[in-house]
Amino acid sequence: MYQSTPKPFCGIGSPCLSQRPVAAGDYEAAYQFDQWLKGHLSQESAQQYHQGCQDNLQHSPFCFSVLNFFQLEARRLIQQDLPKRKTTSKSISPKIKKDSITNWIELRFSPVVATLRGLNRVKPTDIELLKTKALAETACPNNIAVSLAAFLEDQLPSQVSYSLLGQLYEKGGACPSENPGDSETLMTRAGLMYWAGGEKSRAESCFQTSAKDKDAFRSRALYWLSRIYQESGQSSRFKETLNELKTQYPFSFHTLMALHGVKEDPGSILKTSATAPRSRSEQAPQLNNLIEQVEILHDQGFQQSADKVLSWIISDSERAEPEFMLYVSDFKHSHGNTLGQLKILTNILYANPQLTNKAIMERYFPKLYFPVFEKHSQGLDPYLLMSIARRESAFNPKAVSRARAKGLMQISPGTHRRLSSTKNIFDPEANISVGSRYLADLIKKSNGFIHLALAGYNAGPNRVDLWVARYATTDPVLFIDLIPFKETREYVASVLRNYYWYRRLHEEEKPATIEALLTSP
Repeated sequence: MYQSTPKPFCGIGSPCLSQRPVAAGDYEAAYQFDQWLKGHLSQESAQQYHQGCQDNLQHSPFCFSVLNFFQLEARRLIQQDLPKRKTTSKSISPKIKKDSITNWIELRFSPVVATLRGLNRVKPTDIELLKTKALAETACPNNIAVSLAAFLEDQLPSQVSYSLLGQLYEKGGACPSENPGDSETLMTRAGLMYWAGGEKSRAESCFQTSAKDKDAFRSRALYWLSRIYQESGQSSRFKETLNELKTQYPFSFHTLMALHGVKEDPGSILKTSATAPRSRSEQAPQLNNLIEQVEILHDQGFQQSADKVLSWIISDSERAEPEFMLYVSDFKHSHGNTLGQLKILTNILYANPQLTNKAIMERYFPKLYFPVFEKHSQGLDPYLLMSIARRESAFNPKAVSRARAKGLMQISPGTHRRLSSTKNIFDPEANISVGSRYLADLIKKSNGFIHLALAGYNAGPNRVDLWVARYATTDPVLFIDLIPFKETREYVASVLRNYYWYRRLHEEEKPATIEALLTSP
């Protein structure tokens, strides 16, 4: 029978995560569960183990998981983030006869990527016909309007107007979407096109629409609304929007830029009282048995099985207190799973922005591999390099992307061949050395503008040259938000956000400045 002895529980290689008493039979119980979970027990031993739990739940502290294994696994499989399937949409071209579009319904309903491909084979005169038809359409969906806008952006700034692009994006964004956030993204992009073209009132209308989507990430729309209100002298609306930015997105890139505009310190959120992790949940008591199992497995060194039980907790954590999930995230960190920790913290902070404080922010922006970044900085700020690694790999030195980029800084095969003779690009020192050299080259090529260099790091410098010519603006925030690749514009904003907070949290002698986010020192 399971016997307890009063001994404090501490994580392996980390401070105590709780003061849970360690039981005399912890190792044996953890070892048996670990072997059972991995399928290493004989059929007879597994049956005896299961029967013992059925006869007496106190037979082992792991009986709950043994008896409910299939339900726990099913919930995890349902809730986990499955990789998105590659889209195999075929190219769909407009069929035009005698100034009539014979497959208009198909174009309206087809995926944007499919019709966008098809537009490459359309004559300029037929593009004009499609534009007129898309702008006159009153039914939903109107996906062809979005395809046309994306297609015509290539013709900026001389052959197409920002106003036309705004109208097309607005038409597409006005239709409800099955994909969360799509309408917000399209209406915000419409607003950006109107803003770039000087049509502030039309931009305001679009940003107001996209800012109403409470399920979307709205900091970009709120930022541009705040600028419109500030510039047009709508002081009460400006203050209200700025306050919403600070309250809902206290550490986002756009909040940083908005506060910079009014000379307000973004770091005031660090003075909020610290939130202590809670080792047990009152709102989701079904998780308490599981977290106790994690503690035992973690204490006894069975980290793989501890991670499995953690995955069961996370899949059923909708009702759990954020303080409890903070405790769960600490286990992810202690197991070396920084990505897992950051995912939990992201959910906590965006759902409960009022909990943001210095202690949580130090967890959210962990200072990992800093001596190596400092050693191989190539004259760059090591915190900038660290900011890239956090976004690229979540500090996993073994990370490999779908494009075969590798290591902490996600070095592509081409960059590896060009800048390094070492075969082991997974070695942190080699990886950071190559990444810093590449970034230094990009910053030099970009005349010291960090946001342009970061866009080149993510999407390639040749594409950035095209975007600079296309979006002729001296406003760095506008340029970042106009980047046509969603992945790249979110990447640049995220890394710059990381950079500010790393310096603010860890660099006392050279405090963070917003100016440092955009221009290389």
